[in-house]
Amino acid sequence: MVISPSSDSPIATCSTSASLSSLLAQPTKALFEAQTAHANALSTELELYKDLTEKLRNEVSERDEVLAKLNIRALEAEMLYSQVQDLRKELAIAKAKAEQAEIQAQTAQQQALPGLGLNSPTPLMRTRSAALPSDRTMAVEREARDLEIRLAKALADSAAMSRLLDEVKKSRDQQALELEEARAELRDKDDREKSRMIKASHPGENEKDGEMEEMREEIEELQRKLREMEGKEEEVEVLRQELVEVHRQLVEVKDGGDETQVLRAELSSANHQLDEYELTKADVDALQKEISHLRHHVDELKQVKAADEEEIEALLGQIAKLEAENREVEDLKYHVDQLKQVKTADEEEIENLLGQVEKLKGERKREEEWKDRVEELDRRVDMEGIRRQDVELKLEEVKNREVKLEAENRELRKSLQSTREQLVQSQSAPTISPTDVRELQSLRIEVNHLKSQSASKDLEIINLQRRKAELKEDREMLNIALDSKQQEVELMKRKFGVRGVAGSTPLGASQRTNLDRGTTPPMTNESFLPKTRTRRRSSLAIQTPVLEYSKRHSLETPLQGNHCHGPQLYPSTKVTSRVMQRSVSKEENTPSSRASVGGSATRYGSLRTKEREMTLA
Repeated sequence: MVISPSSDSPIATCSTSASLSSLLAQPTKALFEAQTAHANALSTELELYKDLTEKLRNEVSERDEVLAKLNIRALEAEMLYSQVQDLRKELAIAKAKAEQAEIQAQTAQQQALPGLGLNSPTPLMRTRSAALPSDRTMAVEREARDLEIRLAKALADSAAMSRLLDEVKKSRDQQALELEEARAELRDKDDREKSRMIKASHPGENEKDGEMEEMREEIEELQRKLREMEGKEEEVEVLRQELVEVHRQLVEVKDGGDETQVLRAELSSANHQLDEYELTKADVDALQKEISHLRHHVDELKQVKAADEEEIEALLGQIAKLEAENREVEDLKYHVDQLKQVKTADEEEIENLLGQVEKLKGERKREEEWKDRVEELDRRVDMEGIRRQDVELKLEEVKNREVKLEAENRELRKSLQSTREQLVQSQSAPTISPTDVRELQSLRIEVNHLKSQSASKDLEIINLQRRKAELKEDREMLNIALDSKQQEVELMKRKFGVRGVAGSTPLGASQRTNLDRGTTPPMTNESFLPKTRTRRRSSLAIQTPVLEYSKRHSLETPLQGNHCHGPQLYPSTKVTSRVMQRSVSKEENTPSSRASVGGSATRYGSLRTKEREMTLA
């Protein structure tokens, strides 16, 4: 007997859900293809960004190499600048030595000339000595001319020294200009290096400050020497005035003849002075040699100064080049900073894209998992529908078997009743023949056999009723599980945004009652059923929670023992031939019970016959 499912049955619902899942397959497939295409596009864009970052890294490495080269050039320029400063110091030392030599020469000349001038007689004495003989006058004149020549040389030397002093002034002014330029360069360098010297001062600043202090001291020393030279120029001017006065006196001596006597007296003193002059002449010659040596040394120093100035100009050109390179380095640093900012922005965008790709991959994986779960649920629903059909068929068979057993039980009861009546009638008879006794014994044996059969039938009826209750409970559990699975399918369809699933509603209580209408109520005999029945706890209460989801919205209902899904049925439901095996085993065991019952019945019958015989006797 095959039960055809109605339109409201869960099997029809399962078929509609299967059709809906087949309808949903195409849009979900298209959605998955679109997501894969989007993921591929994102991956290609990610590759492009990776290439761009690699190019940026190469450019940054090239900029770093250029910066390293420029830093090396800057260090070389600093070394050249330090060498120039050392050369300037040496030049200043040489100039100081030259000035000291010039000062010594001037002091020697001043010591020689004032000795001549101060020890010379007065103009009156000179006029008096004019009366001396003419040879002495000529000698004096020659000596005077020699003195004039020497004085002219001294004046020429003083003019040369004044020119040298002018040159020193010019060099001082030039050094002052260079100092100003160096200060400006230092200020520019300080302004340029402020960005690099925020946290810690550069060790070269102290050296530069020391060099600036030394240059200031050199300038102060030059100014002091200049003031001394100006004082010496005043002394030279005084000497010039005295020389003019001597010339005037000589002219007066030549013109005036009245003062010859005075001149003669003065000539004697002049001779004495000439003797003294001869003594000082050697000193003057030595001083002149020393002055010539100093002039030669000054010429050498001028040449060294010119070479140093040329080297300074070359170094200034190199410094200008280095400043241009420093400006280029600053521009490159600014460009590198911009590239770094672009790189960081690109890296952030790449990280965002990678996060989006990972998110899309996770969503795709979850969608695949949901799809697998939907397919698994569809398979479970189909299996549960098939299982439910099997249970309904078994219920029908059990009901038919129960009806047959109840009919047999009624027939056995009727036969038992008839045998009892026959026994009563036989016992009421006054005389019992041996045939009646044998018949009575056979009837008793048959009654006992019928009793044992009735007991076994009652036991089988109890087992069948128990199995029927178990099958009903399994059917209810299957209905509950089917409802929960249909609700899970409905929730998943709603989650995927599938529309038009109105036909796949879960099985209600009214539909379950419609399934129970075709089943007849069990005809239980209360005398054979136990009065107290404890309903066993269903495994579905643990295995299939209804509408209880975790944070991940897991729709699975795994068993605890094994990783199977769906309700766990009774063992009798799982093994279809178990009830028959029980009945067969009980029928196999009944002969021994029958024999025991038969033996007890025969003993009971023999005792009853003996009692009757004793009463009759």
